[in-house]
Amino acid sequence: MGELRNIILRGVRYGDAKIIWVAESNECSQIITWNKRHYIGKTNIDVMNPREYLEFAILWHSN
Repeated sequence: MGELRNIILRGVRYGDAKIIWVAESNECSQIITWNKRHYIGKTNIDVMNPREYLEFAILWHSN
């Protein structure tokens, strides 16, 4: 619970903090969300909306 508290202290609401905690704990490379503003600047994980992720995935698969 201490890790979750530390994320909340970054200025993140409880629900968003749980998502960041799970993503960081599992070394995820991206968070996909419609609410990027909730996460940008509050985690080192790349944050994308679904459209950006699909564009990224298409480029990645074409290489």
